Parts: sequence; C-alpha cells; structure tokens
Amino acid sequence: MAITPRTIFTNPAAATVAAVSLLAFSAIGTLAFKVAHENASSHESYSRYHTADSCSGIREVLGQDKSAWSQTDWLVYASCFENKNDSRMAATIASQGLQYYPASEALYNLEGYHEIVLGEYARAVHTLETGLRNVGNPSNGIMENNLAWAALWVPREMDRQRARVLYKRSLARNANSCETLHTGLWVEYAIARESRGVQKYDALKNFLVLRDKYEPCERRIESGDWKTLVEVAGASVTYETEEHTSEPHSPY
Repeated sequence: MAITPRTIFTNPAAATVAAVSLLAFSAIGTLAFKVAHENASSHESYSRYHTADSCSGIREVLGQDKSAWSQTDWLVYASCFENKNDSRMAATIASQGLQYYPASEALYNLEGYHEIVLGEYARAVHTLETGLRNVGNPSNGIMENNLAWAALWVPREMDRQRARVLYKRSLARNANSCETLHTGLWVEYAIARESRGVQKYDALKNFLVLRDKYEPCERRIESGDWKTLVEVAGASVTYETEEHTSEPHSPY
C-alpha cells in the first residue's frame, strides 16, 4: 500500500492530527480572493455587491448574462459560499468562472482549495495542474503549494519527486512561507518513509533543513488561532516519528 498522510501512522490520534492539519495548511488558498481584491481597479468596483445580503442576492445583482460577468464578479460570488463554509458551491462557481476566464490564477486556487477541503484530492490535482499550465507563471506560490499537498493524498496521480519540485518552486517564490515549509516537511517525510539508500538519505537531509527553517513558524502557536495550532501540531507529528533518525547516516 502506498504511504500517504492517511496511512503512515499506526497511532490513531496522530493520524487525526495529520488529517486536521490538512485544513490548516490549505487555508492558504483563501488568499486567492484577497489578491484579486487588492488588485481591483478601484474600491467602487465592489460597491454594487454591498447591496446584496445573500449569495442569491449577489447572483441577482450580477444578472443573468454570465458572459458579461468580470473575473472579480465570479470571485465575489464564489467567495460568498466560501464565507458560508459551503465548499461544494464555492468550487462549483469557481469552476464555472474558469469557463469564461481560463487563465484566472485566483479562480483555479479557489476551486482547488475547496476540492481539497472536500477530500477530492485527485480532482484538486487535476484542477491545479491545469491551472499551472494555463496561468504559466503564477504570481505567488499558492498554486504549487496546494498542488504538492493535494498530491500527497493521491500518489498515483503524482509521484513524490514531482511534489518535491512543486514545493521547492513555491519556496523559491516565498522562502519563509510557513505553509510551504509545512508541506515540504510532509513531502520529504513521505519520501523518506518510502525510500532506501541514497533517496532516503537525501530526503532526511532535506527534512532536517526544513525543520530548522520551520522552527520560527512554531511561535505562531501563541496567537491561539485554531488552524495555526493544528498546522504546528501536524509538523510536530513528523518530528516525533522521525526523531530516531535526527541525523541521517550516509549510505556510502
């Protein structure tokens, strides 16, 4: 059986922490809407949405002709469902928006994130892979980060080496991203658990480097934010299960 975050633990409590950490990590995807909002041409472009007090109200404001909706219109409509914790509708609306804006980085991130929340990892991999192809050069590391994380759960859809390339590309865009460092820890952990010899040695070296870089991220636990707490707890699980190999031994 392939090792994934669902199967690498024999301790049920540890497995639960790992699963919850998924939500903490992938919350980075919600930055997609913030990016779009900050890049909007003017604050006035949002004034018409403020007259609606529900998602159906926003839909009425936008009108029947979806071809006339802007990318921001689709983001606002999808984000309305996100704010109501309706990941199914958020992903569906983002997907519909991509039919009109097939190169929208924000819409791909929004759809992929909510597919991860729904546990539809293979679908998320497809969505985010398509996004990388169509967007070309993402403005930040969110897409590569979330894609690497989604791939951990469905190794048949993407091998570990590809996931490693993705998280490293994400770190190249933001070397201090706690979320991406967290992803890297899990990718290297999975590779180390599945490999032998040189591959295992390299993965353990990478893991220890990432662990040192993630140390400042652990201080965020003082914020009391639940998602941060479970992210840090998830990282701690990998530490505990690999502590017996704190110093990788050369295979040579």
